[in-house]
Amino acid sequence: MVFSAVVLLGMTVGCGTPGAPMPPSLDLPKPVEDLRASRRGDVVTLSWTLPQETTDQTAVKKFGVTRVCRVLNQERITSCVPTIEVPAPATEKTRQGAAKEEKQTITAKDTVSTEEQVPDGFATYAVEVQNARGRSAGLSNQVKVPLAPISQPQSLPEPQVVSDAIVFEASITLSSLEPDQEKFRLNRQEKGSGQQVAVAEIRRPQSGTAGETVSVELRDETFEWEKTYEYSVTVVATEKLSGGKEAEFESDPSPTVTVVPHDVFAPAKPTGLQAVYSGVLQGGGNFIDLTWNANTERDLAGYNVYRREEQQPASTAAKINPTLLVTPSFRDQNIQRGTTYVYSVSAVDVRHNESERSAEASEFVPK
Repeated sequence: MVFSAVVLLGMTVGCGTPGAPMPPSLDLPKPVEDLRASRRGDVVTLSWTLPQETTDQTAVKKFGVTRVCRVLNQERITSCVPTIEVPAPATEKTRQGAAKEEKQTITAKDTVSTEEQVPDGFATYAVEVQNARGRSAGLSNQVKVPLAPISQPQSLPEPQVVSDAIVFEASITLSSLEPDQEKFRLNRQEKGSGQQVAVAEIRRPQSGTAGETVSVELRDETFEWEKTYEYSVTVVATEKLSGGKEAEFESDPSPTVTVVPHDVFAPAKPTGLQAVYSGVLQGGGNFIDLTWNANTERDLAGYNVYRREEQQPASTAAKINPTLLVTPSFRDQNIQRGTTYVYSVSAVDVRHNESERSAEASEFVPK
């Protein structure tokens, strides 16, 4: 009897009621929520983050293709007619319970034909990420891109390098957009840096009609001497889409021009030179104090002071400071009583370009 009870108890424990069976996961990647789009010339670049989870909150096992959907001049996409199919990423996702992989950003490019670029035109995009069986959980968020024509920069001529700027006379063929919708931008990249910056931007001129080529001046005033730069020009346009939202898009850039600006420009000659005899120093010495207006060049290194006696010709003036002066002042203590001294000052930049000498100033040392 004891043996039978033990066996019965064991059977009771082993035959507990099972839970409700879990349906198999459909392995449908969640819809993309961060689709972004930008246009440059004829090309629209789309990017999004590949979903990490399925609609069942499990890791995606394996991806299929991603379909890029597009409609023209329609507010919403209701069903996807793909314009591009992006192949599945090479890596398979891990099963539920395994570590999630890092997020992947996917990029695709869509080319817009010339015929599709019309005033007030726009394209609406969405993406649909499929699983390995070609099924999806639906469309992503939808984004709009203007398709209006945009002005196009032509080849840049060689620029003029002046003391404070690199000056381009850029030719741009105008679009049918309104002048206040476009800006012309000068871009610069230091060779080998891989980083482009906008250094100048002007509004499109009010004059000029669609198809006309106009010339505009663009200046880079922030360059550094002796560096190698690559320049291009782009047009940046804005257009209002439905709902009053303003979207920005760009032209193709002009061909690049390489420039190495060499500094052969001296600073401006100093102004406002004054010479004042200030009496007797303690200990018996005499001195003349010189002051002048400071130069404002970015590459200024300092100043030189030149002196001659009144009866001597200007060509005999000699430099009397042993090193460059970093401030616009100097005290001349090497003077003799009963003599009139005539002074002038020059400015020198970091590449040793020296300015013309200032107007002279004279001072008499009493006997």
